[in-house]
Parts: sequence; C-alpha cells; structure tokens
Amino acid sequence: MTAYRKGAAARWATRFARETGGQLQCAYCNVPLHPRATTRDHDVPLSRGGDWSRTNLVPACHACNHKKANMTGAEFHEWLRTPAGATWLATRDTIAPRRRRRRPVPAWLPWWKW
Repeated sequence: MTAYRKGAAARWATRFARETGGQLQCAYCNVPLHPRATTRDHDVPLSRGGDWSRTNLVPACHACNHKKANMTGAEFHEWLRTPAGATWLATRDTIAPRRRRRRPVPAWLPWWKW
C-alpha cells in the first residue's frame, strides 16, 4: 500500500484536464469541478477487480463518488436514470451541503494547535 500524499488528487485532476483538453467536470453529473474539489473514482471498483490504471480513473465530485460506492460506472449511470437516482441528483446539494472549514474560537487561539 502506498502512503497518502497531500495534494495528489488535485495534481491528478489538473493533469487529467490538461490531457483531455477540456474543463474538469464530474464524470457522472457533469458539474464543473475545481481541481481541489475533485476526487479520483475507479470506473470499475477495486473490490470488483478494477485497477489504478489511467483508463480506470475518472474525475468525480465527492457526492457522486460517495453515492456510487461499489457500483461500476455503467451501473451508476443506470441508477441515476431511475426515479430514486433522479431525486437524489436533484436534491443532493440541499440534503448534504458542502462542509465549511472549521475555524477556531478567537479566545482559544493561544491554545490552538495548528
């Protein structure tokens, strides 16, 4: 297992956008993505025999990557066409808004560990 490198996903997303010659967007919901808000998703999950090759990695937003879970890309696209998938896609930002960065209480700053 390789060690986690900070910023590796953002570097991959920037390289992916440059190689494909277009704007970076989620492979499932087509939402434009910033490189730091992009997650790498396996089209065929590792648990189902997928690998880390370039042809198996696609950019995805966090919500789609989390909801896709153990499905293949084709299965997830099929699920998005169902009534449940369409409802989730339409309401996902209202159900689970993006988290904001936690800020310390000003009185705690002398004891806050950065």
